[in-house]
Amino acid sequence: QVRENMNETAFFYPALLTDEHGEVTIGFTLPESVTAWQFMGAAHTKDMREGYISAVAEARKDVMILPNMPRFVRQGDRLVLKAKVYNGGDRTAVGNAKVEFIDPESEKNIFNKVVSVRVPADSTATVSFGWQVDTDCPLLICRITVAGKGFGDGEQHYLPVLPERERVTVTVPV
Repeated sequence: QVRENMNETAFFYPALLTDEHGEVTIGFTLPESVTAWQFMGAAHTKDMREGYISAVAEARKDVMILPNMPRFVRQGDRLVLKAKVYNGGDRTAVGNAKVEFIDPESEKNIFNKVVSVRVPADSTATVSFGWQVDTDCPLLICRITVAGKGFGDGEQHYLPVLPERERVTVTVPV
């Protein structure tokens, strides 16, 4: 499954009420970012007694791919997209990393490339994908994945493609 929801805030309820036993049950879905999430809660009673709780929840997979995406590209650019493949498992991960650039309007595959990857246990490896940006699509979907026996991960991002020529406005004081 390709991760798309990279929101920075996972959950926010400014007012929760307890049941008759003083307990609160909450349920929510974490965004798909692989990161550590800080949970904080503050409470008070009618007679102004207070309490505070904090904890950390970690969202992670044994094998993850973390691309270093540019903000945009220009037509004609030579793009080298790099991604870090992290293996937090206890055995070597062997598989393939793949990048796809897709036109969101027609869902046509513009470019794809697959490279093999081998990441020892509890370490990282870098994969690189080179591409000459030769499309006139103003926006691309960039889907980058890694998969092997018993694991898989991926992220999806939107990548603006700016024209190769930029209008320049020259102003002259009068």
